[in-house]
Amino acid sequence: MSSWEIFWSYVDTLTAHGIGGFSLFSLPHFLWLAFLFLLIIAYIFVYHRGEEKTRDNMRKVLGLFLILFEIFKQCVMALTGAPTNVHLPLEICSFGEYAIILDAMWPKNRIMKQVLLLEFLPAAVIAIMLPSAIVYPPLNIYVAHQFIMHGGIIAYVVARYHAGEIELKYVGIWMSAIASLAEMVPIYFVDTTFRLNYMFLTSHADNPVLKMLWDVSGGNGGIPYVMVLAAFVLLVMHVWYLGCVLIRKLRQKGEKGGTKHERKDEKRI
Repeated sequence: MSSWEIFWSYVDTLTAHGIGGFSLFSLPHFLWLAFLFLLIIAYIFVYHRGEEKTRDNMRKVLGLFLILFEIFKQCVMALTGAPTNVHLPLEICSFGEYAIILDAMWPKNRIMKQVLLLEFLPAAVIAIMLPSAIVYPPLNIYVAHQFIMHGGIIAYVVARYHAGEIELKYVGIWMSAIASLAEMVPIYFVDTTFRLNYMFLTSHADNPVLKMLWDVSGGNGGIPYVMVLAAFVLLVMHVWYLGCVLIRKLRQKGEKGGTKHERKDEKRI
């Protein structure tokens, strides 16, 4: 297969030709992370320095891009004969895309900001650190989609948070928990009805963390597993919240330290 054919091919076709993927935290993985890091930093930098009109345009353009990029992936799958029924935008970060476009259209809302910060941001970070697309070669449309889509979510949320447009609140955890439950319930019925596994609600998919939760819940899946998974998600939100609080305090401490040094310099002058 040519590089061009490899780029557009689904995993089944690649496997049939003996073409494999790459490992977690390998050179290709780190290169993708470095590429995303540069794009995210650039977006945050421009957003922070921009006027409100510029920020509004950046929010809307990124939100629209994420939706169109998802549609583009679906078109590629349909045109190449890939199984679209198992790759519909019904995952956690797919809902993150919808939340971003809504937030971009109504930036003064209160609920969406908390959900973006405490549900979709940690989910997107986990997705690029432990990508499922490693079954593909590094230069493949499905790898590019997973990294760029999740990188876009991270850039959007961090830019708004860094600009002071999203305030960290503990109540946001419970808002996000309710939002997660609202997502999980209908998707669970979709999974059980059509024998799918969106949001990993019916199978651990050999993920070590999910496998542990599967075993803890009895090893048979079903409602007990979903309840344990929901509890784990709530735990992750709390850990993420505490991490944000720690970073905020360190940042405030650094700013106070800088102010003290400036005052000492002024006295010397």
